[in-house]
Amino acid sequence: MRFEGTSTVRDNRTEQCPLEDRKAFGKKARGWYDFALDEENNVIVVRWNDNSVVTVISNKCGVAPLEKAKRYFVENRNKIDIVQPNLIHV
Repeated sequence: MRFEGTSTVRDNRTEQCPLEDRKAFGKKARGWYDFALDEENNVIVVRWNDNSVVTVISNKCGVAPLEKAKRYFVENRNKIDIVQPNLIHV
């Protein structure tokens, strides 16, 4: 029997994962993402920048297909589409 799941994960649990540093990642544009895949254990870790940086781990979903999400930008005073990995969208 195999269990599948998707969940947010704290940064101190991903120290060995080769993702960009959270502080540097927060300075990137909204919608920016990075991921690391462990093919041996079939686990993917995705870091995505929205209002804040979110780190999600899953053995069920992946990054593709990329979805679009509408976000309001105060600077422009309107909504724009940003890229959202499937793992976040689900």
